[in-house]
Amino acid sequence: MKDAPKNAQWASHSGVATGTEAWHAPESWGVQPLSTSYVGPPPKAQVVPVEEDTSDDMEQSDYEWSSYGKKKLSTIRIFRADTTYTTVNCGYNITASELSSMLCRKIFKPDTSKYHLYVCRNNVVRPLGPYERPLQIMRKCLEVFGYTPQDKLDELSGKDNSFLCRFTFLEDDEPLVTNQHMDLPLDFVQNCSSLKWLEMAYNDLDKIPSNVRYITNLNKLDIKGNRIKDLETAYLHEARKLDTLILQCNRLESIPDTFKTFQCLRVVNLSSNNFTKFPQILCKITTLEELDLSFNTITEIPADIGHLKRLKNLLLFGNKIGTSLPKSMEDLTSLRKLDIRQNGILNLDALSDMQSLEHLLVDYNTNVVLNNSFGALVRASVVKCNITDINIRGTGSTLVFLDLSSNKLSNLVPGLFEHLQSLETLKLDNNSISSIPGTIGALKHLRTLSVANNSLNSIPDEIAQLDSLLHLDVHSNSLSELPASIWKCSLESLNASSNILESFPFPPEDVILTKNGSVMSSSSSAAALPDAELQAITQGKNTTSPPTSKPLPAPPTIAHNPSSNGRSVNPPLSNTLQSLYLGDNRLPDDVFDPLAHFTSLKVLNLSHNFIAEIPRGQIPSPGNLVELYLGGNQLTHLPADDIEALRNLSVLYRSGNKLTTLPAELGKINNLVVLDVGCNMLKYNISNWPYDWNW
Repeated sequence: MKDAPKNAQWASHSGVATGTEAWHAPESWGVQPLSTSYVGPPPKAQVVPVEEDTSDDMEQSDYEWSSYGKKKLSTIRIFRADTTYTTVNCGYNITASELSSMLCRKIFKPDTSKYHLYVCRNNVVRPLGPYERPLQIMRKCLEVFGYTPQDKLDELSGKDNSFLCRFTFLEDDEPLVTNQHMDLPLDFVQNCSSLKWLEMAYNDLDKIPSNVRYITNLNKLDIKGNRIKDLETAYLHEARKLDTLILQCNRLESIPDTFKTFQCLRVVNLSSNNFTKFPQILCKITTLEELDLSFNTITEIPADIGHLKRLKNLLLFGNKIGTSLPKSMEDLTSLRKLDIRQNGILNLDALSDMQSLEHLLVDYNTNVVLNNSFGALVRASVVKCNITDINIRGTGSTLVFLDLSSNKLSNLVPGLFEHLQSLETLKLDNNSISSIPGTIGALKHLRTLSVANNSLNSIPDEIAQLDSLLHLDVHSNSLSELPASIWKCSLESLNASSNILESFPFPPEDVILTKNGSVMSSSSSAAALPDAELQAITQGKNTTSPPTSKPLPAPPTIAHNPSSNGRSVNPPLSNTLQSLYLGDNRLPDDVFDPLAHFTSLKVLNLSHNFIAEIPRGQIPSPGNLVELYLGGNQLTHLPADDIEALRNLSVLYRSGNKLTTLPAELGKINNLVVLDVGCNMLKYNISNWPYDWNW
């Protein structure tokens, strides 16, 4: 007896019988069944007609618009193959078939079978079914993007919305009936014995091909960005080795009970769907390690979530979870990251006993009370939660990042920093803080401190104790001065813009490096004394001054650094600072005197101050400067000799001054890319630079 045909497992109603056996065509051939009584030539290839509204099923709101669509015309933009377009006034419920007929009449083409409407969404182009409604599709895209009926959707649909979806009217190269519906044929799937990762994202699918379950070694399935409403007919639980399931950006409202049989599933992404309740069945998948339910409308977390002992990442960003978290969350002994941003959570007590939690995101909740003890917390972000007080404990050796921006903090408890001694980044922007306690000096590992847009009127001298501090941002405050101890920091960037500074401090007297290698007083007048007079002062000789002269400043102190064989070193800040922002203050010309101590400066912003003249030879670090901003001052000229020394300068802003001419030396800066000298009093047309400029 002969062996059974190799393809006997594929069921079909067409074939040629051989005895009691019949050969059946593989599913991928798309053979249509024939009647057994049919005798005659083979029929033309056909496909099953597209069901009505397969692309975007009508919801309740669509029926409400149905009568409206019959009364009022809307506008839709249709593109041609050459990217030109036409607009059509039609009813809201017009179908693709009716719209195609209108377009054919408009271009005087009586045969509508040769033309077809296509829609492009998410860079995927597909033909519209005859009963699909283009205006409904466009309206849904606009609503998903955030538009409302108050934005006049009827008019918006006639605009160029290609960034959302685009309709194109094209002539078909061949009859559309020869196209096959996209699917995964069984014979193809059974031959994919090594397939582990299947991605079908953004394919406009309304269901998962049922044959996916037969991919025996499938580990990862990515079906994001489709129109899937349920998973009942997918039988995904039969894919026994499935490890990662990505279903974000679909229309799911529930999860089938069969999901509880998964034995290897670790990662599930269900963000941006239509869940109003937390899918309880997920709490029975004990192998879960990462669960993302962000951007749904979930109102409550079930107590059963404590069963997920292996869960490491739980993402619930952008839901409607209210008031508090379930006490059972303390049973999530493996949880490392919790994202509960943009909810309505007030109480975080359930998190106090979570000794494994490392990353906590609580941004955009309302009136959060942060009075917790965390044993392993590494990063915490509590932005815009209306916090008025903060008390974090037990994180002294673990917490490295803390963001408390955009809250209602007015003061900081001095004892706060005792529990933050490992902190590397502290952000306190957009609060009402008036002072920083001196205990901040205990943060020996702090690298970034940002206290922008507050009410600071001073910076404590203990800032000098922050040995690791690299970035300090105190812009938009009420600072009238900076402490001289800031020179002892090793900052790389300092932003003190938009304050009321009238000067920049000189280095303390024990750290100024003089020309002969000694350290001298910070008095600028003492620094300007003649060498002979300075020597007389240091030797204790009496010197007399004219009666009309001002009293001499205190004699400068000469000292040597014993650790460098009698030679001193520059203060740390002068060697490390690379970016200095002092714009929008009240700084005069003599600000350049202390700034001249900087040797590594690359970016200097002194815009919108009271500078009328740049002293010769006082531009700091001219050989290293890359960007120089001096706009919005009162400059009447530029020092030609100093300009030529800016050999690495690429950006120069001098707009909004009183310049009448520009030095020819600007033409010698070979790296200059951006030059802004607008809003000055130049005697020539800067727009006609090849002829009117003087170089």
